[in-house]
Amino acid sequence: MVPVVSGEPGPDWVGWGREMQKLAEVFASGFERVHGFSPGEHEVELVSPEDGAEAVTGLAEIGVEGNLLAFYAELGAVTLPDLGNGIWIDDAASVVEGITAGYRPTELDGALKDSVVVFATDGGGAMFAVSATSGRVYRLSLGSLAGSVYEVGDVVGEDLWAFLDRLRNDLIEAVRT
Repeated sequence: MVPVVSGEPGPDWVGWGREMQKLAEVFASGFERVHGFSPGEHEVELVSPEDGAEAVTGLAEIGVEGNLLAFYAELGAVTLPDLGNGIWIDDAASVVEGITAGYRPTELDGALKDSVVVFATDGGGAMFAVSATSGRVYRLSLGSLAGSVYEVGDVVGEDLWAFLDRLRNDLIEAVRT
């Protein structure tokens, strides 16, 4: 998790969202010229304070805590279908539904043992989950799901902010090329 030292601001979720909106627009505008076909719908959703408060309440009611709450207080779904394999960060309601309906894992087992919250997927079948204990972001792929337990996961970010920063850097690189 991103530590907040007294007097130091935490991550700028809204700033990240606005930068990603601009980058996604530039990326999509040049996509067809580079790739020869139209891009998918690219979106980075900023939410109203009311919707953010509702999202945080819904997530907190099912035990989600940490930086995911801060993220969903300011941002909603992020859809970047043409960036690499594509990436889809769910809105808060979809995260809640995945947990309560039981179709997303909530625990890792195997080499890593942890409680997680799945918040995103990619076009290659992987899921991305935040650790409830360390705040790390795991990429879940090529494992098996038994109930709510997923076997195998790779660390792809030391925390949510590092994962999002990496996503931003990937989009910057895609815009450059």
